[in-house]
Amino acid sequence: IVPPELRGTSEATTRQIRHAAESAVRPIRETRMLREHAGKKEGVDWLVANGDLALEEFDLEEVVDVLAESGLPVLVVLGNSESKGSWARAYGDRVGKYPNLVNGTWIRQIVAYDVEFWTVSGYHDKRYVHQGAGCLYKTEHVDQMQTLTPNGKAPVVLVTHGPPLGKGKSALDWITDKKNVGDPQLNTLIQKKG
Repeated sequence: IVPPELRGTSEATTRQIRHAAESAVRPIRETRMLREHAGKKEGVDWLVANGDLALEEFDLEEVVDVLAESGLPVLVVLGNSESKGSWARAYGDRVGKYPNLVNGTWIRQIVAYDVEFWTVSGYHDKRYVHQGAGCLYKTEHVDQMQTLTPNGKAPVVLVTHGPPLGKGKSALDWITDKKNVGDPQLNTLIQKKG
């Protein structure tokens, strides 16, 4: 993610990290194309799936298989569409077969060679969680992240499904109801830790 010549330098934290993003639930063929594209990119070290991978359990299993088959480390956090139970079963059934699969719903801080991930799964506002068993994070989950300390010189990447609270219609959290719905707690976290 960070070129070797920049590791440990201040420029490393200002360089853009190469990524492939999945913005919403997609057909499995598109997920395969995303994986293949990421696998061909020089310097791609991780696949990060930040939620809304599938609405149904069987689809979730297939998406996880496709991503994990890349051989790259795959970090998964849940969005506001997946069921926590479906994810727990899919992960539990696959972790032995795919040791590259990282469950970001259980771990808040993941320290790798050239990147550090801080994770929070789900969404902060129950009104936008699409399933009864969906993943809703609480204030204390973000509070736990306030106690984290970066573990080295690698850049810290916040991985969460929902964005911080934005301002105006060009912000990531602007919805069709003409309002911003991001989490102000994430703004505070970024300001204090940023």
